[in-house]
Amino acid sequence: MKTVNIREKLDVKKIEERLDKLKNFRELTAYKIALEEFYAKLYVILSELPFYEQYGIFDQCSRSAESILANLSEGTQSLYPKTAINFYSIALATANETQCWLDIMLVKKYFSSEDEYYQLNDLLEQVKKLIIYYIKDLIREIEL
Repeated sequence: MKTVNIREKLDVKKIEERLDKLKNFRELTAYKIALEEFYAKLYVILSELPFYEQYGIFDQCSRSAESILANLSEGTQSLYPKTAINFYSIALATANETQCWLDIMLVKKYFSSEDEYYQLNDLLEQVKKLIIYYIKDLIREIEL
């Protein structure tokens, strides 16, 4: 049986460099906006939905919004840029899904005003732009 030296397979120097770059996910601007500004406001609105929407819009919209946060946190702590890109891509996709739920809520007139809808939508647009920036930054890191 052939033994494999793990150091031969892994670029330890690159991993150590990546470890130095990892931040606390709570410091990410996209995470702060998504949690403190977007999710906090969204949850108040969702909690006022009619009971019959508890297993529809409430459940789906809150899950997709929470998925943005979870994937941002996982991507931030990934040792490998390609893995981080994957998590950030999922966060981006779930931000789009959450916008879809906002659109549905607008059609069903669950917002107190259109301004409330646009405020939440604009916050998600900010988060999406930041996620795209993070992905591009990781792609540059891979290309070096």
